[in-house]
Amino acid sequence: MPAASFWSDPKLDPKRQYRFVVYVQNFDPFIAKTVKKPSFTVGVSRHQYLNHEFKYPTTVKWNDVTMTFADPANPDVTKSFVNLLRNSGYSYPVDPNNKQTVSRDKATTALGNVVIQQIDAEGNPVEQWTLSNAFVSSVDFGNLSYASEDMVEINVTLVYDFAVIDNNIGGNPYINAG
Repeated sequence: MPAASFWSDPKLDPKRQYRFVVYVQNFDPFIAKTVKKPSFTVGVSRHQYLNHEFKYPTTVKWNDVTMTFADPANPDVTKSFVNLLRNSGYSYPVDPNNKQTVSRDKATTALGNVVIQQIDAEGNPVEQWTLSNAFVSSVDFGNLSYASEDMVEINVTLVYDFAVIDNNIGGNPYINAG
């Protein structure tokens, strides 16, 4: 008897776009509305010999991850991202004696671990991405309009060194860590 087809086996359940949780330290997971999963690009070095071109793989570049967050009044996500910037080393230019600047160490520590989990219909994790050394590279605090009743959304871009996928996971990564 042939193996069951994906389309006919009711026990096989595909990963769904709406089944996900984003864990960012110091942020409530419910505020994430969208997330672009990690992706990478492999560079190509080309070598030409007469009428032929040969291609060789080079550097792997992990592409930025973008997220959209809802901005409720409590917790105040706008304030959280401004505090994150300040904890990354940024200070307002009001004191000429303050020469502190943003650093990689402070920026990655301020953001903390970033974990993207896809879950099944029962809420069990089926795929988990952990971003290594992630930090915020841009924040757009959204739009306001008298013509709209939508929630305010904050768009965030994260950069990171690489992402690790783990399909053998379970639960909240902060509860199970340690």
